[in-house]
Amino acid sequence: MRVSIRNHAHSARSRALRSAFTILLGLICASCGETYRPVAQPIQGLQPNPAPAHIVSSINSDGVGDNHRDRGSVSSINVSGDSLRGELRAGMVPVHAGSTASGSLLYIANSGDDTVSVSNVSSPTGSVTISLPASPSATITQATGNGSTASYTYTGGTGLFAAGDRVYVSGCTTNGFNGAFTITAASANSFSVSNSSTTVSESESFGAQAKIPNAVFVNSAENASVFVAGYGTDALYVINANTQVVTAVVPVDSHPVAVAQAPAAQKVYVANQGNSASGGSVSVVDTVSNTVAKTICLGGGTAPSCSTGPVPVWAVARADSGQVYVLDENGTVYAIDTASDSVVASSASGGVGANFMFYDRIFNRLYVTSHFTNPVTNTSSNSLSIFDVSSSTPSPSSLTPITIPAASGSPCAASAVVPTSVTVLGDGSRAYVASYQLPQSPTAGTGTVCTQLSVIDTGSETLSKTIALSQVSDTSAQTGCGTVGFRVFAASSGGGSNSNFKVFVSQCDAGTVAVVDTYPANGKPENTYTGLSLETPLSTFPALSSGIPPTQNPMFLVAGP
Repeated sequence: MRVSIRNHAHSARSRALRSAFTILLGLICASCGETYRPVAQPIQGLQPNPAPAHIVSSINSDGVGDNHRDRGSVSSINVSGDSLRGELRAGMVPVHAGSTASGSLLYIANSGDDTVSVSNVSSPTGSVTISLPASPSATITQATGNGSTASYTYTGGTGLFAAGDRVYVSGCTTNGFNGAFTITAASANSFSVSNSSTTVSESESFGAQAKIPNAVFVNSAENASVFVAGYGTDALYVINANTQVVTAVVPVDSHPVAVAQAPAAQKVYVANQGNSASGGSVSVVDTVSNTVAKTICLGGGTAPSCSTGPVPVWAVARADSGQVYVLDENGTVYAIDTASDSVVASSASGGVGANFMFYDRIFNRLYVTSHFTNPVTNTSSNSLSIFDVSSSTPSPSSLTPITIPAASGSPCAASAVVPTSVTVLGDGSRAYVASYQLPQSPTAGTGTVCTQLSVIDTGSETLSKTIALSQVSDTSAQTGCGTVGFRVFAASSGGGSNSNFKVFVSQCDAGTVAVVDTYPANGKPENTYTGLSLETPLSTFPALSSGIPPTQNPMFLVAGP
């Protein structure tokens, strides 16, 4: 009998190898169709901030009256990356915008074509257009200039225009007749404006048009409805934010220009500029019935014949809906009690030439910018005024008004500074005033527009710095900068404990939005402008010497969530 003798050590190794092979084969089979990537090695250094992204929207116009004008646009800016998220087409001459309370929907007031554009902020490349009732318009048949006044004859109706109306003129053969003007005189089939750009007389073709701007202001403090001021139709448009349909057209007083909503009071307050026959007023609209509950004449009298004098320019509501504040161009701040719908205080003044008002809900303050040039002495004042509105009567700060100086080294330093807007950081710590200078003498650089941003410490209520931004050519004759919308406008981005605030400044003539870091960054101190400006989309104007058309003109900014 043959006996088989086994080597046990060798047998153990063989079993181990067979087991390992079986496991490897199983892994290979199981991994079929899978893709395995190399393990990434961590990069040492500063990592991206995990804070939520913030958005700022720039509202851009592509001409107002120029023969090359076209629809405007909206640029959606990614704050953390200082980059564009997307762009969308708006309507003609967009001048203002506002969002729902959640910040998810943006509504753009297209003043030149009776529409409102709606965009979903999370998808900034598409929009819905809402049509509004048309504002007065006519076909111009004759235009005549004498070097100081331009007169227009029109068809399509009689008595369509009145002295004091704002009007857009477009399509005239001589481009100097086109633009945005205030009517100085009017008759049945003609009107006149101040215009020193041309001395010719010409018959116009069918394309020449005069139109009263329509949608000029958007506001909402809720998510169900949005409210739009219709300057040319003397109406407040109520838009359903779910269906994007106009659900009510509320007749208000003459020429509404600003809207403030007091949601807790279920009311909307519409500031009306008035006309040559009636002064400024505020229409109180009940948002349940969408009817006017009361009209407040700011200068006295009884609507629709309010006493002339006050000309409102802006309106805001206090965070608790207890008061609404209306600013007129003489600087008077009217405090309206929303329970009685009456003016309870009107002694606070931001100075003659007031043009903008910002409400800081953190510290319950109003910030008012103003500019006025005395035609007799040719001296000017330019300031920021601050008011405490925590009580029933606005109380001016003892340290204001604060004079806004020219930036150090500005080539326009000898020219008047024109503040046009102010914004406050979300923590209330600093205010930023956007302003510009427009030299009028050869030695100061005629035709140059200088923009700047002034920093105000809100704790001490003192000016800490003025930052020079851009110096570019004056484009107002072609673009309407300075006559429509804001020549410069400032908006603070969102921010907080996990992200930093930035201030964005729209520069109409430059066609860009400047970015200012309010915190130390990249080795630079806080409140530094490094030259970073974001360009708006290209316009339809003729190409520059570079062969590329100029960019569109930013008129307004909206800070998103």
